[in-house]
Amino acid sequence: MSLSAQKYSSSLANYEAYKAFRGKPLSDKFSNIESVKVIYDLRKQKMYYFNSTLIPLHYDFVINYLYYNQDLEVFNNNNYSNTQKNRDFLLGNLNHIKGTEKWIFELAASDHMPIDLIERFFNLVKKSTFIGENLKFYLNNPEQMEWFRLEQFKIPCVKSDYIFNEIKYQEVVSGTNIGILKQYKIKDLDKTKPKPDEIIVLDGTPDILPNVKGIIVTDLQTPLSHLVLLGKNRKIPIMAYTLALKDENIQKLLSKKVELKIKVDTFFIKETDKKIVVKTSSKTKKLTIDNTVTDLVNLSKIPKKGVNYIGSKAQNMAYLIAIAKEIPFKTPEDAHAIPFYYYSKHIQKESISPLIKELLAFPKKDSTVWVNQQLKKIRDAIKK
Repeated sequence: MSLSAQKYSSSLANYEAYKAFRGKPLSDKFSNIESVKVIYDLRKQKMYYFNSTLIPLHYDFVINYLYYNQDLEVFNNNNYSNTQKNRDFLLGNLNHIKGTEKWIFELAASDHMPIDLIERFFNLVKKSTFIGENLKFYLNNPEQMEWFRLEQFKIPCVKSDYIFNEIKYQEVVSGTNIGILKQYKIKDLDKTKPKPDEIIVLDGTPDILPNVKGIIVTDLQTPLSHLVLLGKNRKIPIMAYTLALKDENIQKLLSKKVELKIKVDTFFIKETDKKIVVKTSSKTKKLTIDNTVTDLVNLSKIPKKGVNYIGSKAQNMAYLIAIAKEIPFKTPEDAHAIPFYYYSKHIQKESISPLIKELLAFPKKDSTVWVNQQLKKIRDAIKK
């Protein structure tokens, strides 16, 4: 099959052909990886490598180019199942770790494809590309791990360490900022509080995200780590760099004013005389707590002003349940929310309330150690 306006091909003759179709990997668990989406049409016995920048999803491709006419729910149920029965397609990703000869074939973690189909798909990819013996199959769910442990695979398989060993740098939250470069040990963060004008280098992942201009950690992060979520929420540039404590350039810049730029595949750090922009603290918003609602709240209907009596998470769940009626996807069955009334009553207990009052009245709020100890006491009292 010839290239269709650079949208898809039945084979990849060389790295240039691969580059024409490359985009982001199936998950953003690893950086420094490029990826091409792959589909094998079981009925027509045809292979498709396609441009995942132009066509982001496998489902988009089969609808627009292979004339598939089922909805997304049917597509997912049939084509990620543990049997060939009812499957129309085999779906995967062909990943490459940039700057290496490591090529990794991967299925979605939710795909329960049986071993015989995995091996068939793997060999079809190997046969239709230039990669040859460098191709490995990435084990990314417990089912595949167990088959591998039982030595049931007849194809070369790898785990996360095969990928992580090559990766020294990972963009966690992209962005640019200016600050004083400082280095801290995780164990000292209980006693020492980094300043808001600092870009900090840490020897691991902090439990609490410090209020700083940027963060460099030595641990690679998973997509849903608290560092990723909080960093994106607070718009703090964050990167993982396993060699940060040994990097001479970084060590030379400690205690100096630097500019840090974090990008998908690389980072830049240099001394600068640019001004450090001080964040102006926005007005604090007093959150409403409505304790008049005392019944469990049924989330099958969107509660009016529910944020005030069940909170944002529960309110958003009601929105998701409403959307799921139009675009089918799974939501918790018969979901209900407990209103704030009960939580408010609970923390008025004699074993809890004085601890909270003591925390709120304490004059030296900057004592991180004391605040953390007091919060632990409150949590323990609530659990008890």
